[in-house]
Formats: sequence, structure tokens, C-alpha cells
Amino acid sequence: MAVARRRHREPHFVDVALRHRFLRHAHRDVQRRRIPLPIRHPGGPQVKLLYDWLTKEQGKDVVVTREPGGAPIAERIRHILLDPQNKGMDPKTEALLYAAGRAQHVSDTVRPALERDAVVICDRYIDSSLAYQGLARGLGEDDVLHLNEWATDELLPDLVILLHLEAERGLERLEGDPDRMESEDVSFHRKVGEAYVHLAREYPSRFAVVDASGTKEQVHTQVRAAVLPFLAPDRVET
Repeated sequence: MAVARRRHREPHFVDVALRHRFLRHAHRDVQRRRIPLPIRHPGGPQVKLLYDWLTKEQGKDVVVTREPGGAPIAERIRHILLDPQNKGMDPKTEALLYAAGRAQHVSDTVRPALERDAVVICDRYIDSSLAYQGLARGLGEDDVLHLNEWATDELLPDLVILLHLEAERGLERLEGDPDRMESEDVSFHRKVGEAYVHLAREYPSRFAVVDASGTKEQVHTQVRAAVLPFLAPDRVET
């Protein structure tokens, strides 16, 4: 998740490298800068395990954040998005609110961390909007992508770690009262799962798909294996 040098790659929508430094990547005549990103179903424990491994064993400066939220204003938007009382929210409103919170999150949290060369681990990011709003809600993958590229100035992740789990098992692992998104029926969550699988197949260089059905330790081993190739060789400790 942290490479000690910058690398230039051929134009491509995403790349597999996971780094803490700025990456300049030509695409549509713009410069992209990329951040690491794990996505989870659910992945809270894996985020902590990854953080501990990177900080304690690899000596990295790591910032863990989340979406929706991750910054004071973005957390207020999170409350609106996840409040179970807002069941009547229009899908377009939902997509716009996620993009608005993401814009604030990137401005307040992500970019400052990258400026100091920290590793950024974000629990959900743009690909979640592609899966939930673009595909599962039917708003269109391209439209949601363009919205979020604009909101973030095309700041995309270096690696998406997809912790793959069947929808029913994922819902069983949830703790506490379900929020508005978690309260959706199983058929919606199946659509989301299928959307993530579609994205992983469409952009194999961006995604590392991890079987999340095992123990925490088994899953963490897979996550480490996905991240390890992109650590600076002189810093790797297995």
C-alpha cells in the first residue's frame, strides 16, 4: 500500500498499484492522483488489521477514513444518507449527496493526508457509488462515474480490495440497528453484490477480490497478499 517512489504508467482508467505518494496518470488530457481504497462487505475488522500491519510491521504513516463521512461536513451528510426515516429519498438525490460528501471528504481529509505522503485507507469510495447508485439503483455507471470524477477532481484509488461475501451472509454479520441502506431488502443487496463483481471483472487491474467467508485471519492473509506487491521492496517484512 505504500511505494516510496512515483511511477508513470500508460493511460488507463485505473491501475493496480497501491501507493501513498501522488501518482500522475494521463487520461482525457488530465492528471490523476490516486489513493488506496479497500471496500468491504462488511470490512471494519479488516481495515483495522490492515492498519496495524502497515503501521506496526511496515512502519507506514497511515490514515484510516470512511465514506460516507470522513470529515465534519461529510459526517452530517452521512446522517442524512443513512437515517432510516429518509426512506423516500430519490436515487438521484442519494447519488448527489454521496458525491457531495465525497468532495468534502477528499478536500478535508484525503488530500491533506496525501500531501504528507501518508497511506490512505478508505472504507468505501467511488466504486461504492458505481455499485449502489450507478448499477443497483439503475442510474447508469457512466453518469455516476462522471459525477464523482468531477466531485473529486478525478482522484481515484490505486487498489480496490473487494471483500466478497454472499448478500445474506453479509447482512447476518451486521451489528446494531440497520441504517437506511442496510434496511434495503435482500434482492437489492444481491444487486449490489453483482454490481461489485461486474466492476471487478470490468476493471481487473483495479480490483483485488478477496473471499471474505473465512476467519478474520484467513481474510487478512489474502488482503496482505494483495497489498504486498506494491510495498517498497526495501520496506517489505513478511
